[in-house]
Amino acid sequence: MGRLSQLFLDHVGQTSEAPIGLEVKKAEGIYIYSPDGKKYVDLISGVSVSNVGHN
Repeated sequence: MGRLSQLFLDHVGQTSEAPIGLEVKKAEGIYIYSPDGKKYVDLISGVSVSNVGHN
């Protein structure tokens, strides 16, 4: 894990006890993309993203 990722986990209020280790490169609509290009449906996001997407 990179230094910035560790700082984030150490100092930002988490929404779950065990955060998901998914690194996100970009997001469009309801989808998030990992650095290796895998496409995921964002089913764990907040209310705003669920209503209007990432655009």
